[in-house]
Amino acid sequence: MVIMVVYPGDIRKPAVSERLQSVCKKLDGGDGIIQRYTPTGDIDSVIQVLTVFATPRLEVEKQALPEILKPKRSPYGVPAWDTIFADDKSHHTGDSNTYIGYGIEEDSDIGCAVLIRPDQYVAGVWADTDIEKLGDFLEHVLMKA
Repeated sequence: MVIMVVYPGDIRKPAVSERLQSVCKKLDGGDGIIQRYTPTGDIDSVIQVLTVFATPRLEVEKQALPEILKPKRSPYGVPAWDTIFADDKSHHTGDSNTYIGYGIEEDSDIGCAVLIRPDQYVAGVWADTDIEKLGDFLEHVLMKA
């Protein structure tokens, strides 16, 4: 399984929220990047999308997020809430600071997507505005469904 970690930024900002919607359409649309490589069944069986928001966890409207960020899992169609994270204070370990640790600007107009190979190496990092380039990369490493 390939893992794609999306860092959209703070989705309370309308521009960030619109950009995330656009990215999700390119991932999950009719001929979306993920649809190309996923056989019938669970949409995250080949490429699993994890999302890390720079929004406090209590302010993320999980129900309003696009389906690809919380895909329904077989056999009961239960949303995968374990794919959504907030770069926020933890009850157990203090501040997360994921964006700072990886050098991602929380207030930037551009988010990013990180593709992680099955052996846990980073295959590449793309601006979320260039998500098509990620699709071009996958064209050379994955078989179409």
